[in-house]
Amino acid sequence: MEKNTLTASSVADAVPTPLEPKSTYGFNEDLYSNQLTEIAKSGAEVEQHLPPLRAIKAYPMAIVWSLVVSMCVIMEGYDTSLIGNFFAYPSFAQKFGTYTPGVGYQLSAAWQAGFGNATGVGSFFGVIANGYLVGWFGHKRVLIGALFAMTAFIFIMFFAQNIQMLTAGGFLCGLPP
Repeated sequence: MEKNTLTASSVADAVPTPLEPKSTYGFNEDLYSNQLTEIAKSGAEVEQHLPPLRAIKAYPMAIVWSLVVSMCVIMEGYDTSLIGNFFAYPSFAQKFGTYTPGVGYQLSAAWQAGFGNATGVGSFFGVIANGYLVGWFGHKRVLIGALFAMTAFIFIMFFAQNIQMLTAGGFLCGLPP
């Protein structure tokens, strides 16, 4: 039986010298890079001219991912913009406000300010955390995790029994950027 031995001459033969062209497994990397660029250009050109139905059949996961990312805009709009408009609704004021004789149910100015700013404060801390999380886990995983967290936090706001719970839910909804 022969042993697989590594000799100085076999190592010297395997290491390219600076004068030799760059090659990997018999391919010239510069030539391969140019071929790859041309293939990518022609593939992009073909994709741009696909009819809509063929494009849908060819790339269903791209469509799903696009819809998932679009949900970010919808969820962000709900917790940051829409919820502040509820202060004027009588049913909202009756559930979360206090009764003042001669005026009716109102949400106090302190709670309006606190509730209105809770999402922004949550966003501040969420953006800081997002920088670290993306570095550790990657963009896709952090985005998907943030969407699941946002879904859970919206449930807190939807089923809030008092203004404190609603404000805490607003803060938590601000966390996932």
